Amino acid sequence: MEEEDEEVTPPCVTLNKLFKKPKPDIKKTITDDLRPNIAVNPKGEKAASIGKMADGTEGTIVGPASDENQVPIRTGTVYYSAIHTHPDNCYPMFTFGDVLVLNKLKNGLQPHNKGLASFLLVCKDDNGVFQTYAIVFDKRLANTIQNIFDSPENSGCSELEIVDKMDERMEEKFIQEDKYGSKNYERAFLRMMSGYNVSLYKANTDLNNWSKLSLNPI
Repeated sequence: MEEEDEEVTPPCVTLNKLFKKPKPDIKKTITDDLRPNIAVNPKGEKAASIGKMADGTEGTIVGPASDENQVPIRTGTVYYSAIHTHPDNCYPMFTFGDVLVLNKLKNGLQPHNKGLASFLLVCKDDNGVFQTYAIVFDKRLANTIQNIFDSPENSGCSELEIVDKMDERMEEKFIQEDKYGSKNYERAFLRMMSGYNVSLYKANTDLNNWSKLSLNPI
């Protein structure tokens, strides 16, 4: 049997494995542990980490909620994916800091978890509807986020300074969406990450399938 590789396994297939029952079965984690936190914790976040050991044993650990708009994410060792919430006082979309978390998840993968790195977001959109998004790396695109850190304009900047700068630029795009009334934060994120190897996916209402989101070429 051919070994699965991150270059040939479609991201939708990789993401759908997260819905596999009985484990990791992230649907239950999302509906029972993460969504409720948004209602009772208007300024904080909550996260769950998904891991798989070399023998195939899988499990999900739900961490304690924070009281601010950031939460620790487990990376390295057996952890290959994680889910986090955004409170209502944050934009219902990934930040560049979240992209950096995905990169840390990928760089910390053990060999048996190769190609499984993903980072998920559970939030409420402006209509109060729960949404679940995922970001993964797309091996087909040559420009990685490392190009951002290696660019001449960021020479001499620390990682934190670069992340802050990129998050400010992304927020500017979110503000533009607010200004023009479209509030299409998915589009803002895709425009910000255009040309880099980050793909954005959205789960369906039943939390059993994913669709890739792309910019309209027009």
